[in-house]
Amino acid sequence: MEKGRIKMNLVETYVKNITYISPPEEHGYRTLIADTYCYGIVEKAKKLVVSEEDYKSILENGFYMT
Repeated sequence: MEKGRIKMNLVETYVKNITYISPPEEHGYRTLIADTYCYGIVEKAKKLVVSEEDYKSILENGFYMT
């Protein structure tokens, strides 16, 4: 690995039971309140701030990459 580079592993965070969706903010981010599941970790009514791209992935696929 090159010096100064960070290795990242992306995982799927599944999103269900969306109870709140904000309109897009100035920079295109949305706030959601939803249940999430990621590798066995379940969180209820979690506040998420997601990009427009991630929001579209949630609607189309049920998950986004984190």
